[in-house]
Amino acid sequence: MKRAFIFVLAVALFIAITGGYGQLVNSRWITRSFISAEERPSEYPEFVIGNNYKFYENGNLVQGRIVEANGRWLTVYDQIYYKYINLDRVTYIEIIQYKAD
Repeated sequence: MKRAFIFVLAVALFIAITGGYGQLVNSRWITRSFISAEERPSEYPEFVIGNNYKFYENGNLVQGRIVEANGRWLTVYDQIYYKYINLDRVTYIEIIQYKAD
């Protein structure tokens, strides 16, 4: 009887902490814990510095030459001034002109 009570208490504690077994299996934390940093693909596309791109950020058209790419932030020069683009807000990307190598 004592073992059954401890087992039921442990199961109840497990459900209370994790939200249930299904929630534990489907959680992003568990998924990320099994993927090492070397195996994780980049979330953002790689840009070639010097290429001209066209972006739609929050419905606004931004086009210009990539000056710097740092994670989710891009620095774009559009022949007048520099603009900072947050890739989390970009809905469309198009290459306008390749850099001559």
